[in-house]
Amino acid sequence: MLNYLFKEKKQFILYIFFLILDGINVALLAYFLKYTFDAANSGSCYRLNMAWLVVGIYLLFYSVVSNCTRHFKANYITKTMFYLKEDLFFQIVNYSIHKFNQQAYASYISIYNNDLELVEKKYFESIFLIIRSIVILICSFVMLIWIQPFVAAAGIILSLLPLVIPKIFEEKLGNYTKKYTDSMKEYNSLLSNYFMGFETIKSFGIKKNVIHLHSQTNKSVEDRKKKSYYVKANADVATNFIAIGTQFAVYLISGYFMIKGVITAGSVIAITQLMYKVVNPVFDVIDQLNNMKSVKSVIKEINEILNYKEEEKEVKNQLEVKRGISFEHVFFRYDGSDFCLKDISLYLEKGKKYVIVGESGSGKSTLVKLLLGYYNNFNGQIWFDDICLKKVNPECLCQMFSVMHQNVFLFDDTIFNNLTLYQDYDLTVVQSVIHQVGLSDCVNLLENNIYTKIQGNGANLSGGEKQRIALARTLLRGSQWVIMDEATSNLDNETFHTIEQQILSLENITCITITHRYQKELLERYDKIFVLKNGELYESGTFQELMEQRGLFYNSYTVFDTV
Repeated sequence: MLNYLFKEKKQFILYIFFLILDGINVALLAYFLKYTFDAANSGSCYRLNMAWLVVGIYLLFYSVVSNCTRHFKANYITKTMFYLKEDLFFQIVNYSIHKFNQQAYASYISIYNNDLELVEKKYFESIFLIIRSIVILICSFVMLIWIQPFVAAAGIILSLLPLVIPKIFEEKLGNYTKKYTDSMKEYNSLLSNYFMGFETIKSFGIKKNVIHLHSQTNKSVEDRKKKSYYVKANADVATNFIAIGTQFAVYLISGYFMIKGVITAGSVIAITQLMYKVVNPVFDVIDQLNNMKSVKSVIKEINEILNYKEEEKEVKNQLEVKRGISFEHVFFRYDGSDFCLKDISLYLEKGKKYVIVGESGSGKSTLVKLLLGYYNNFNGQIWFDDICLKKVNPECLCQMFSVMHQNVFLFDDTIFNNLTLYQDYDLTVVQSVIHQVGLSDCVNLLENNIYTKIQGNGANLSGGEKQRIALARTLLRGSQWVIMDEATSNLDNETFHTIEQQILSLENITCITITHRYQKELLERYDKIFVLKNGELYESGTFQELMEQRGLFYNSYTVFDTV
Protein backbone atom coordinates (compact mmCIF):
# COMPACT_ATOMS: atom_id res chain seq x y z
CA MET A 1 0.00 0.00 0.00
CA LEU A 2 2.96 2.31 0.60
CA ASN A 3 3.70 2.51 -3.12
CA TYR A 4 0.44 4.43 -3.58
CA LEU A 5 1.78 7.15 -1.27
CA PHE A 6 4.27 8.13 -3.96
CA LYS A 7 2.10 7.47 -7.01
CA GLU A 8 1.59 11.23 -7.47
CA LYS A 9 5.07 12.47 -6.51
CA LYS A 10 4.50 16.14 -7.37
CA GLN A 11 1.25 16.35 -5.41
CA PHE A 12 2.85 14.40 -2.56
CA ILE A 13 5.80 16.82 -2.28
CA LEU A 14 3.56 19.90 -2.44
CA TYR A 15 1.19 18.49 0.17
CA ILE A 16 4.07 17.57 2.52
CA PHE A 17 5.68 21.00 2.06
CA PHE A 18 2.54 22.91 3.00
CA LEU A 19 1.70 20.40 5.72
CA ILE A 20 5.07 21.15 7.36
CA LEU A 21 4.48 24.90 7.03
CA ASP A 22 1.02 24.43 8.56
CA GLY A 23 2.52 22.54 11.49
CA ILE A 24 5.13 25.26 12.05
CA ASN A 25 2.39 27.89 11.99
CA VAL A 26 0.42 26.05 14.66
CA ALA A 27 3.49 25.93 16.93
CA LEU A 28 4.34 29.59 16.26
CA LEU A 29 0.95 30.64 17.66
CA ALA A 30 2.39 30.26 21.18
CA TYR A 31 5.28 32.58 20.37
CA PHE A 32 2.98 35.32 19.02
CA LEU A 33 0.74 35.03 22.09
CA LYS A 34 3.83 35.51 24.26
CA TYR A 35 4.96 38.41 22.08
CA THR A 36 1.53 40.11 22.30
CA PHE A 37 1.15 39.59 26.06
CA ASP A 38 4.68 40.87 26.81
CA ALA A 39 4.04 43.91 24.56
CA ALA A 40 0.83 44.67 26.46
CA ASN A 41 2.67 44.35 29.83
CA SER A 42 5.55 46.55 28.70
CA GLY A 43 3.53 49.78 28.94
CA SER A 44 4.82 50.84 25.50
CA CYS A 45 2.25 51.85 22.85
CA TYR A 46 4.91 51.43 20.16
CA ARG A 47 5.46 47.78 21.12
CA LEU A 48 1.70 47.21 21.25
CA ASN A 49 1.19 48.78 17.79
CA MET A 50 4.04 46.64 16.42
CA ALA A 51 2.32 43.59 17.92
CA TRP A 52 -0.84 44.46 15.96
CA LEU A 53 1.18 44.60 12.72
CA VAL A 54 3.22 41.41 13.36
CA VAL A 55 0.15 39.40 14.41
CA GLY A 56 -1.77 40.61 11.31
CA ILE A 57 1.05 39.43 9.01
CA TYR A 58 1.18 36.11 10.87
CA LEU A 59 -2.58 35.55 10.54
CA LEU A 60 -2.48 36.35 6.81
CA PHE A 61 0.40 33.91 6.28
CA TYR A 62 -1.36 31.31 8.44
CA SER A 63 -4.56 31.57 6.36
CA VAL A 64 -2.74 31.28 3.01
CA VAL A 65 -0.75 28.23 4.14
CA SER A 66 -3.84 26.60 5.67
CA ASN A 67 -5.81 27.06 2.44
CA CYS A 68 -2.99 25.69 0.28
CA THR A 69 -2.60 22.69 2.61
CA ARG A 70 -6.27 21.77 2.24
CA HIS A 71 -6.18 22.35 -1.51
CA PHE A 72 -3.20 20.07 -2.07
CA LYS A 73 -4.62 17.48 0.33
CA ALA A 74 -7.81 17.29 -1.76
CA ASN A 75 -5.79 16.90 -4.98
CA TYR A 76 -3.44 14.31 -3.54
CA ILE A 77 -5.98 12.13 -1.70
CA THR A 78 -8.48 12.03 -4.59
CA LYS A 79 -5.80 11.12 -7.13
CA THR A 80 -4.28 8.47 -4.86
CA MET A 81 -7.67 6.85 -4.23
CA PHE A 82 -8.43 7.05 -7.96
CA TYR A 83 -5.31 5.01 -8.78
CA LEU A 84 -6.04 2.52 -6.00
CA LYS A 85 -9.64 1.99 -7.17
CA GLU A 86 -8.50 1.68 -10.79
CA ASP A 87 -5.87 -0.95 -9.97
CA LEU A 88 -8.24 -2.84 -7.72
CA PHE A 89 -10.97 -2.91 -10.36
CA PHE A 90 -8.43 -3.94 -13.02
CA GLN A 91 -7.32 -6.88 -10.88
CA ILE A 92 -10.85 -8.05 -10.10
CA VAL A 93 -11.98 -7.78 -13.73
CA ASN A 94 -8.95 -9.88 -14.73
CA TYR A 95 -9.87 -12.67 -12.32
CA SER A 96 -10.88 -15.94 -13.85
CA ILE A 97 -14.58 -16.69 -13.38
CA HIS A 98 -13.66 -19.44 -10.92
CA LYS A 99 -11.57 -17.07 -8.83
CA PHE A 100 -14.24 -14.34 -8.94
CA ASN A 101 -16.97 -16.73 -7.79
CA GLN A 102 -15.03 -17.70 -4.67
CA GLN A 103 -16.58 -14.64 -3.01
CA ALA A 104 -20.10 -13.27 -3.15
CA TYR A 105 -20.21 -10.20 -5.37
CA ALA A 106 -21.52 -8.25 -2.38
CA SER A 107 -18.04 -8.74 -0.85
CA TYR A 108 -16.49 -6.84 -3.74
CA ILE A 109 -19.05 -4.05 -3.36
CA SER A 110 -18.24 -3.93 0.36
CA ILE A 111 -14.57 -3.38 -0.46
CA TYR A 112 -15.49 -0.29 -2.49
CA ASN A 113 -18.22 1.04 -0.22
CA ASN A 114 -16.61 0.31 3.13
CA ASP A 115 -13.01 -0.94 3.08
CA LEU A 116 -11.57 1.70 0.74
CA GLU A 117 -13.12 4.47 2.81
CA LEU A 118 -11.45 2.98 5.89
CA VAL A 119 -8.12 2.90 4.05
CA GLU A 120 -8.52 6.53 2.98
CA LYS A 121 -9.49 7.82 6.43
CA LYS A 122 -7.52 5.52 8.72
CA TYR A 123 -4.40 4.87 6.65
CA PHE A 124 -3.55 7.58 4.11
CA GLU A 125 -4.96 10.53 6.07
CA SER A 126 -3.51 9.13 9.30
CA ILE A 127 0.00 9.11 7.82
CA PHE A 128 -0.19 12.82 7.03
CA LEU A 129 -1.80 13.68 10.34
CA ILE A 130 1.13 11.91 12.03
CA ILE A 131 3.61 13.97 9.96
CA ARG A 132 1.81 17.20 10.87
CA SER A 133 1.67 16.23 14.54
CA ILE A 134 5.39 15.41 14.59
CA VAL A 135 6.22 18.80 13.02
CA ILE A 136 4.10 20.58 15.66
CA LEU A 137 5.72 18.47 18.39
CA ILE A 138 9.29 19.22 17.27
CA CYS A 139 8.67 22.95 16.82
CA SER A 140 6.95 23.18 20.20
CA PHE A 141 9.83 21.40 21.93
CA VAL A 142 12.36 23.73 20.30
CA MET A 143 10.41 26.75 21.54
CA LEU A 144 10.05 25.24 25.02
CA ILE A 145 13.82 24.74 25.19
CA TRP A 146 14.29 28.36 24.07
CA ILE A 147 11.93 29.58 26.83
CA GLN A 148 13.03 27.20 29.62
CA PRO A 149 15.18 24.06 28.99
CA PHE A 150 14.27 22.33 32.25
CA VAL A 151 10.53 22.57 31.51
CA ALA A 152 11.20 21.23 28.02
CA ALA A 153 13.19 18.27 29.39
CA ALA A 154 10.40 17.42 31.84
CA GLY A 155 7.82 17.66 29.05
CA ILE A 156 9.82 15.36 26.76
CA ILE A 157 10.22 12.66 29.40
CA LEU A 158 6.57 12.75 30.46
CA SER A 159 5.31 12.85 26.86
CA LEU A 160 7.01 9.55 26.03
CA LEU A 161 4.80 7.63 28.47
CA PRO A 162 1.66 7.49 26.23
CA LEU A 163 3.66 5.80 23.45
CA VAL A 164 3.27 2.42 25.16
CA ILE A 165 -0.55 2.53 24.84
CA PRO A 166 -0.85 1.45 21.14
CA LYS A 167 1.27 -1.63 21.76
CA ILE A 168 -0.99 -2.74 24.61
CA PHE A 169 -4.22 -2.48 22.60
CA GLU A 170 -2.88 -3.21 19.06
CA GLU A 171 -3.77 -6.90 18.71
CA LYS A 172 -7.16 -6.67 20.40
CA LEU A 173 -8.20 -3.59 18.41
CA GLY A 174 -7.09 -5.18 15.13
CA ASN A 175 -9.06 -8.37 15.85
CA TYR A 176 -12.27 -6.51 16.67
CA THR A 177 -11.93 -4.29 13.60
CA LYS A 178 -11.48 -7.35 11.37
CA LYS A 179 -14.54 -9.00 12.90
CA TYR A 180 -16.52 -5.85 12.22
CA THR A 181 -15.42 -5.54 8.56
CA ASP A 182 -16.14 -9.26 8.02
CA SER A 183 -19.60 -8.85 9.49
CA MET A 184 -20.21 -5.84 7.20
CA LYS A 185 -19.46 -8.04 4.18
CA GLU A 186 -21.94 -10.64 5.43
CA TYR A 187 -24.49 -7.88 6.00
CA ASN A 188 -23.99 -6.45 2.49
CA SER A 189 -24.35 -9.94 1.04
CA LEU A 190 -27.55 -10.47 3.02
CA LEU A 191 -29.03 -7.17 1.82
CA SER A 192 -28.07 -7.99 -1.75
CA ASN A 193 -29.87 -11.36 -1.53
CA TYR A 194 -32.98 -9.85 0.01
CA PHE A 195 -33.28 -7.05 -2.53
CA MET A 196 -32.61 -9.39 -5.47
CA GLY A 197 -35.24 -11.76 -4.11
CA PHE A 198 -37.76 -9.03 -3.31
CA GLU A 199 -40.47 -10.54 -5.50
CA THR A 200 -40.02 -13.94 -3.89
CA ILE A 201 -40.23 -12.39 -0.40
CA LYS A 202 -43.49 -10.66 -1.28
CA SER A 203 -44.98 -13.56 -3.25
CA PHE A 204 -44.41 -16.16 -0.53
CA GLY A 205 -45.33 -13.86 2.35
CA ILE A 206 -42.04 -14.29 4.22
CA LYS A 207 -41.62 -10.62 5.07
CA LYS A 208 -41.69 -11.27 8.84
CA ASN A 209 -39.06 -14.00 8.56
CA VAL A 210 -36.78 -11.79 6.48
CA ILE A 211 -37.21 -8.85 8.85
CA HIS A 212 -36.32 -11.12 11.79
CA LEU A 213 -33.19 -12.47 10.04
CA HIS A 214 -32.16 -8.96 9.05
CA SER A 215 -32.61 -7.78 12.63
CA GLN A 216 -30.36 -10.58 13.93
CA THR A 217 -27.61 -9.82 11.40
CA ASN A 218 -27.91 -6.07 11.93
CA LYS A 219 -27.59 -6.54 15.71
CA SER A 220 -24.51 -8.74 15.24
CA VAL A 221 -22.86 -6.08 13.05
CA GLU A 222 -23.58 -3.27 15.50
CA ASP A 223 -22.46 -5.39 18.48
CA ARG A 224 -19.11 -6.00 16.81
CA LYS A 225 -18.80 -2.32 15.99
CA LYS A 226 -19.58 -1.48 19.61
CA LYS A 227 -16.88 -3.86 20.88
CA SER A 228 -14.29 -2.26 18.60
CA TYR A 229 -15.41 1.17 19.90
CA TYR A 230 -15.01 -0.04 23.49
CA VAL A 231 -11.43 -1.18 22.90
CA LYS A 232 -10.62 2.08 21.12
CA ALA A 233 -12.24 4.03 23.99
CA ASN A 234 -10.12 2.19 26.57
CA ALA A 235 -6.97 3.04 24.62
CA ASP A 236 -8.04 6.68 24.34
CA VAL A 237 -8.88 6.99 28.04
CA ALA A 238 -5.52 5.54 29.07
CA THR A 239 -3.74 7.91 26.72
CA ASN A 240 -5.75 10.92 27.93
CA PHE A 241 -5.01 10.10 31.56
CA ILE A 242 -1.28 10.19 30.94
CA ALA A 243 -1.49 13.21 28.62
CA ILE A 244 -3.49 15.36 31.05
CA GLY A 245 -1.23 14.36 33.93
CA THR A 246 1.75 15.48 31.88
CA GLN A 247 0.14 18.89 31.27
CA PHE A 248 -0.45 19.53 34.97
CA ALA A 249 3.10 18.49 35.83
CA VAL A 250 4.53 20.97 33.32
CA TYR A 251 2.23 23.77 34.57
CA LEU A 252 3.41 23.27 38.14
CA ILE A 253 7.06 23.34 37.06
CA SER A 254 6.47 26.53 35.02
CA GLY A 255 4.77 28.15 38.02
CA TYR A 256 7.83 27.44 40.13
CA PHE A 257 10.14 29.20 37.64
CA MET A 258 7.78 32.19 37.42
CA ILE A 259 7.79 32.54 41.22
CA LYS A 260 11.60 32.52 41.10
CA GLY A 261 11.52 35.27 38.44
CA VAL A 262 13.25 33.15 35.80
CA ILE A 263 10.43 33.48 33.24
CA THR A 264 7.77 36.14 32.51
CA ALA A 265 3.98 35.86 32.57
CA GLY A 266 4.04 35.88 28.76
CA SER A 267 6.40 32.91 28.89
CA VAL A 268 3.96 31.04 31.12
CA ILE A 269 1.18 31.65 28.56
CA ALA A 270 3.51 30.44 25.81
CA ILE A 271 4.49 27.35 27.84
CA THR A 272 0.80 26.63 28.49
CA GLN A 273 0.06 26.81 24.77
CA LEU A 274 3.17 24.85 23.84
CA MET A 275 2.32 22.03 26.24
CA TYR A 276 -0.96 21.65 24.39
CA LYS A 277 1.13 21.50 21.24
CA VAL A 278 3.40 18.89 22.83
CA VAL A 279 0.84 16.67 24.54
CA ASN A 280 -1.93 16.85 21.92
CA PRO A 281 0.33 15.84 19.01
CA VAL A 282 1.57 12.88 21.04
CA PHE A 283 -2.05 11.92 21.64
CA ASP A 284 -2.86 12.50 17.93
CA VAL A 285 0.08 10.36 16.81
CA ILE A 286 -1.05 7.52 19.07
CA ASP A 287 -4.64 7.91 17.92
CA GLN A 288 -3.61 7.76 14.25
CA LEU A 289 -1.31 4.80 14.92
CA ASN A 290 -4.30 3.03 16.48
CA ASN A 291 -6.31 3.86 13.37
CA MET A 292 -3.60 2.44 11.13
CA LYS A 293 -3.35 -0.71 13.26
CA SER A 294 -7.12 -1.17 13.09
CA VAL A 295 -7.12 -1.42 9.27
CA LYS A 296 -4.16 -3.79 8.95
CA SER A 297 -6.42 -6.73 8.12
CA VAL A 298 -8.37 -4.62 5.58
CA ILE A 299 -5.15 -3.50 3.87
CA LYS A 300 -3.89 -7.10 3.86
CA GLU A 301 -7.04 -8.23 2.05
CA ILE A 302 -6.78 -5.42 -0.51
CA ASN A 303 -3.09 -6.16 -1.05
CA GLU A 304 -3.93 -9.82 -1.70
CA ILE A 305 -6.23 -8.70 -4.50
CA LEU A 306 -3.69 -6.22 -5.88
CA ASN A 307 -0.86 -8.78 -5.80
CA TYR A 308 -2.87 -11.76 -7.07
CA LYS A 309 -1.57 -13.42 -10.21
CA GLU A 310 -3.31 -16.15 -12.15
CA GLU A 311 -1.36 -19.34 -12.72
CA GLU A 312 0.70 -19.13 -15.89
CA LYS A 313 -0.70 -21.22 -18.75
CA GLU A 314 1.08 -22.49 -21.87
CA VAL A 315 -1.69 -21.22 -24.17
CA LYS A 316 -1.93 -17.50 -23.41
CA ASN A 317 -3.18 -16.03 -26.66
CA GLN A 318 -6.00 -16.90 -29.02
CA LEU A 319 -7.16 -20.52 -28.99
CA GLU A 320 -8.28 -21.94 -32.32
CA VAL A 321 -9.94 -25.33 -32.48
CA LYS A 322 -9.86 -26.84 -35.97
CA ARG A 323 -11.24 -30.33 -35.30
CA GLY A 324 -13.15 -30.51 -32.05
CA ILE A 325 -13.28 -30.91 -28.26
CA SER A 326 -13.15 -34.24 -26.46
CA PHE A 327 -13.89 -35.31 -22.88
CA GLU A 328 -11.97 -38.40 -21.79
CA HIS A 329 -13.10 -40.16 -18.60
CA VAL A 330 -13.85 -36.92 -16.78
CA PHE A 331 -14.81 -37.02 -13.09
CA PHE A 332 -15.66 -33.90 -11.09
CA ARG A 333 -17.13 -32.92 -7.76
CA TYR A 334 -17.56 -29.65 -5.93
CA ASP A 335 -15.68 -29.22 -2.66
CA GLY A 336 -16.97 -31.62 -0.03
CA SER A 337 -19.67 -33.17 -2.24
CA ASP A 338 -20.14 -36.42 -4.13
CA PHE A 339 -19.11 -36.70 -7.76
CA CYS A 340 -21.57 -34.78 -9.95
CA LEU A 341 -19.84 -35.91 -13.17
CA LYS A 342 -18.76 -39.52 -13.47
CA ASP A 343 -16.62 -40.94 -16.26
CA ILE A 344 -17.82 -38.54 -18.95
CA SER A 345 -16.42 -39.28 -22.41
CA LEU A 346 -17.78 -37.47 -25.46
CA TYR A 347 -16.66 -35.64 -28.59
CA LEU A 348 -17.84 -32.27 -29.93
CA GLU A 349 -16.94 -31.87 -33.61
CA LYS A 350 -16.46 -28.35 -34.87
CA GLY A 351 -19.38 -26.99 -36.87
CA LYS A 352 -21.95 -29.46 -35.49
CA LYS A 353 -24.99 -28.81 -33.29
CA TYR A 354 -25.33 -30.59 -29.94
CA VAL A 355 -27.97 -30.59 -27.24
CA ILE A 356 -27.58 -31.82 -23.64
CA VAL A 357 -30.70 -32.99 -21.84
CA GLY A 358 -31.44 -34.52 -18.46
CA GLU A 359 -33.34 -33.88 -15.28
CA SER A 360 -32.31 -31.16 -12.83
CA GLY A 361 -29.07 -32.02 -11.03
CA SER A 362 -27.90 -34.44 -13.70
CA GLY A 363 -24.73 -32.42 -14.37
CA LYS A 364 -25.64 -30.52 -17.56
CA SER A 365 -24.51 -27.05 -16.42
CA THR A 366 -21.51 -28.48 -14.56
CA LEU A 367 -20.27 -30.10 -17.76
CA VAL A 368 -20.47 -26.75 -19.56
CA LYS A 369 -18.69 -24.99 -16.67
CA LEU A 370 -15.77 -27.40 -17.06
CA LEU A 371 -15.73 -26.67 -20.78
CA LEU A 372 -15.53 -22.94 -20.02
CA GLY A 373 -12.63 -23.44 -17.59
CA TYR A 374 -14.51 -22.49 -14.42
CA TYR A 375 -12.85 -25.41 -12.61
CA ASN A 376 -9.59 -27.23 -13.19
CA ASN A 377 -9.76 -29.69 -10.30
CA PHE A 378 -11.30 -32.50 -12.36
CA ASN A 379 -9.95 -35.95 -13.08
CA GLY A 380 -9.55 -37.12 -16.64
CA GLN A 381 -8.78 -34.97 -19.67
CA ILE A 382 -10.53 -32.36 -21.80
CA TRP A 383 -8.82 -31.75 -25.12
CA PHE A 384 -9.14 -28.85 -27.57
CA ASP A 385 -7.72 -30.67 -30.61
CA ASP A 386 -4.41 -31.76 -29.07
CA ILE A 387 -4.26 -29.05 -26.39
CA CYS A 388 -5.11 -29.95 -22.79
CA LEU A 389 -7.71 -27.64 -21.22
CA LYS A 390 -5.64 -27.26 -18.05
CA LYS A 391 -2.89 -25.59 -20.10
CA VAL A 392 -5.23 -22.95 -21.56
CA ASN A 393 -5.58 -19.46 -20.11
CA PRO A 394 -9.23 -18.88 -19.05
CA GLU A 395 -9.21 -15.62 -21.04
CA CYS A 396 -8.69 -17.65 -24.22
CA LEU A 397 -11.82 -19.67 -23.43
CA CYS A 398 -13.82 -16.46 -22.85
CA GLN A 399 -12.71 -15.24 -26.29
CA MET A 400 -13.51 -18.56 -27.95
CA PHE A 401 -17.02 -19.16 -26.57
CA SER A 402 -20.12 -16.99 -26.65
CA VAL A 403 -22.47 -18.01 -23.85
CA MET A 404 -26.17 -17.25 -23.74
CA HIS A 405 -27.53 -17.63 -20.21
CA GLN A 406 -31.06 -18.02 -18.90
CA ASN A 407 -30.87 -14.54 -17.36
CA VAL A 408 -29.46 -11.98 -19.80
CA PHE A 409 -27.48 -9.26 -18.06
CA LEU A 410 -28.13 -5.80 -19.46
CA PHE A 411 -26.25 -2.63 -18.59
CA ASP A 412 -28.13 0.54 -17.66
CA ASP A 413 -27.17 2.01 -21.01
CA THR A 414 -28.49 2.31 -24.57
CA ILE A 415 -29.62 -0.66 -26.65
CA PHE A 416 -26.74 0.09 -29.02
CA ASN A 417 -24.12 -0.19 -26.26
CA ASN A 418 -25.79 -3.31 -24.90
CA LEU A 419 -25.58 -4.89 -28.33
CA THR A 420 -21.99 -3.89 -29.08
CA LEU A 421 -20.83 -4.14 -25.45
CA TYR A 422 -18.75 -1.00 -26.05
CA GLN A 423 -16.83 -2.57 -28.94
CA ASP A 424 -16.31 -0.71 -32.21
CA TYR A 425 -18.81 -2.02 -34.79
CA ASP A 426 -20.03 -0.32 -37.95
CA LEU A 427 -23.61 0.97 -37.55
CA THR A 428 -24.79 -0.80 -40.71
CA VAL A 429 -23.48 -4.12 -39.34
CA VAL A 430 -25.33 -3.56 -36.07
CA GLN A 431 -28.56 -2.70 -37.89
CA SER A 432 -28.20 -5.80 -40.07
CA VAL A 433 -27.85 -8.02 -36.97
CA ILE A 434 -30.85 -6.33 -35.33
CA HIS A 435 -32.92 -7.24 -38.38
CA GLN A 436 -31.49 -10.78 -38.44
CA VAL A 437 -32.52 -11.55 -34.84
CA GLY A 438 -35.95 -9.99 -35.21
CA LEU A 439 -35.46 -6.89 -33.06
CA SER A 440 -36.27 -4.35 -35.77
CA ASP A 441 -39.96 -3.94 -34.92
CA CYS A 442 -39.20 -3.48 -31.23
CA VAL A 443 -36.41 -0.94 -31.82
CA ASN A 444 -38.38 1.06 -34.40
CA LEU A 445 -41.20 1.64 -31.93
CA LEU A 446 -38.86 3.24 -29.39
CA GLU A 447 -38.52 7.02 -29.26
CA ASN A 448 -34.73 7.04 -29.61
CA ASN A 449 -34.46 3.85 -31.65
CA ILE A 450 -31.29 1.89 -30.82
CA TYR A 451 -30.11 4.78 -28.62
CA THR A 452 -32.97 4.26 -26.17
CA LYS A 453 -31.67 3.64 -22.67
CA ILE A 454 -32.47 0.29 -21.07
CA GLN A 455 -33.89 0.60 -17.57
CA GLY A 456 -33.13 -1.54 -14.52
CA ASN A 457 -31.51 -4.56 -16.24
CA GLY A 458 -34.16 -4.53 -18.98
CA ALA A 459 -37.32 -3.67 -17.06
CA ASN A 460 -38.69 -2.05 -20.23
CA LEU A 461 -38.02 -5.16 -22.38
CA SER A 462 -39.71 -8.55 -22.63
CA GLY A 463 -37.90 -11.85 -22.03
CA GLY A 464 -37.82 -12.57 -25.75
CA GLU A 465 -36.36 -9.16 -26.54
CA LYS A 466 -33.62 -9.71 -23.95
CA GLN A 467 -32.71 -13.07 -25.49
CA ARG A 468 -32.66 -11.51 -28.95
CA ILE A 469 -30.17 -8.95 -27.65
CA ALA A 470 -28.05 -11.85 -26.31
CA LEU A 471 -28.23 -13.55 -29.71
CA ALA A 472 -27.31 -10.29 -31.46
CA ARG A 473 -24.25 -9.98 -29.21
CA THR A 474 -23.20 -13.48 -30.27
CA LEU A 475 -23.62 -12.71 -33.96
CA LEU A 476 -21.73 -9.42 -33.72
CA ARG A 477 -18.88 -11.10 -31.93
CA GLY A 478 -18.57 -13.72 -34.64
CA SER A 479 -17.81 -16.60 -32.27
CA GLN A 480 -17.61 -20.04 -33.88
CA TRP A 481 -18.60 -21.77 -30.64
CA VAL A 482 -21.92 -20.89 -29.00
CA ILE A 483 -23.22 -22.28 -25.70
CA MET A 484 -26.88 -21.89 -24.70
CA ASP A 485 -27.31 -22.70 -21.01
CA GLU A 486 -31.10 -22.92 -20.58
CA ALA A 487 -31.14 -19.62 -22.48
CA THR A 488 -34.74 -19.98 -23.67
CA SER A 489 -36.23 -21.75 -20.65
CA ASN A 490 -38.19 -18.68 -19.48
CA LEU A 491 -39.68 -17.87 -22.89
CA ASP A 492 -43.05 -18.79 -24.30
CA ASN A 493 -43.08 -21.66 -26.80
CA GLU A 494 -43.35 -19.46 -29.88
CA THR A 495 -40.43 -17.19 -28.92
CA PHE A 496 -38.39 -20.19 -27.74
CA HIS A 497 -38.95 -21.95 -31.06
CA THR A 498 -38.07 -18.86 -33.11
CA ILE A 499 -34.79 -18.11 -31.30
CA GLU A 500 -33.57 -21.73 -31.33
CA GLN A 501 -34.38 -22.00 -35.03
CA GLN A 502 -32.29 -18.90 -35.65
CA ILE A 503 -29.33 -20.35 -33.76
CA LEU A 504 -29.59 -23.76 -35.43
CA SER A 505 -29.62 -22.01 -38.81
CA LEU A 506 -26.23 -20.36 -38.20
CA GLU A 507 -23.71 -21.85 -40.60
CA ASN A 508 -20.20 -22.92 -39.55
CA ILE A 509 -21.14 -22.41 -35.90
CA THR A 510 -20.70 -25.10 -33.27
CA CYS A 511 -23.68 -24.92 -30.95
CA ILE A 512 -23.98 -26.62 -27.55
CA THR A 513 -27.45 -26.27 -26.05
CA ILE A 514 -28.68 -27.21 -22.57
CA THR A 515 -32.43 -27.56 -22.48
CA HIS A 516 -35.29 -29.23 -20.65
CA ARG A 517 -37.70 -28.80 -23.56
CA TYR A 518 -38.33 -31.71 -25.91
CA GLN A 519 -39.63 -30.26 -29.20
CA LYS A 520 -39.30 -32.79 -31.99
CA GLU A 521 -38.83 -30.26 -34.79
CA LEU A 522 -35.86 -28.71 -32.99
CA LEU A 523 -34.33 -31.89 -31.58
CA GLU A 524 -34.26 -33.47 -35.03
CA ARG A 525 -32.00 -30.67 -36.25
CA TYR A 526 -29.24 -31.43 -33.73
CA ASP A 527 -26.40 -33.65 -34.90
CA LYS A 528 -26.26 -35.41 -31.54
CA ILE A 529 -28.18 -35.47 -28.28
CA PHE A 530 -26.37 -36.23 -25.00
CA VAL A 531 -28.55 -37.58 -22.19
CA LEU A 532 -27.23 -37.18 -18.64
CA LYS A 533 -28.51 -38.91 -15.53
CA ASN A 534 -26.98 -38.62 -12.05
CA GLY A 535 -23.77 -37.19 -13.51
CA GLU A 536 -23.29 -39.98 -16.06
CA LEU A 537 -23.58 -39.94 -19.83
CA TYR A 538 -26.52 -42.29 -20.02
CA GLU A 539 -27.25 -42.17 -23.77
CA SER A 540 -26.16 -40.32 -26.89
CA GLY A 541 -27.21 -40.23 -30.50
CA THR A 542 -29.47 -38.48 -32.99
CA PHE A 543 -33.13 -37.96 -32.20
CA GLN A 544 -34.14 -40.88 -34.39
CA GLU A 545 -31.50 -43.21 -32.89
CA LEU A 546 -32.53 -42.43 -29.31
CA MET A 547 -36.22 -42.86 -30.09
CA GLU A 548 -35.51 -46.28 -31.62
CA GLN A 549 -33.55 -47.31 -28.51
CA ARG A 550 -36.65 -46.65 -26.37
CA GLY A 551 -34.47 -45.78 -23.36
CA LEU A 552 -34.35 -42.85 -20.97
CA PHE A 553 -34.61 -40.18 -23.67
CA TYR A 554 -37.60 -41.93 -25.25
CA ASN A 555 -39.40 -42.05 -21.91
CA SER A 556 -38.64 -38.35 -21.14
CA TYR A 557 -39.73 -37.27 -24.60
CA THR A 558 -42.93 -39.31 -24.40
CA VAL A 559 -43.84 -37.73 -21.04
CA PHE A 560 -43.12 -34.21 -22.36
CA ASP A 561 -45.04 -34.82 -25.58
CA THR A 562 -48.04 -36.11 -23.63
CA VAL A 563 -48.04 -33.03 -21.41
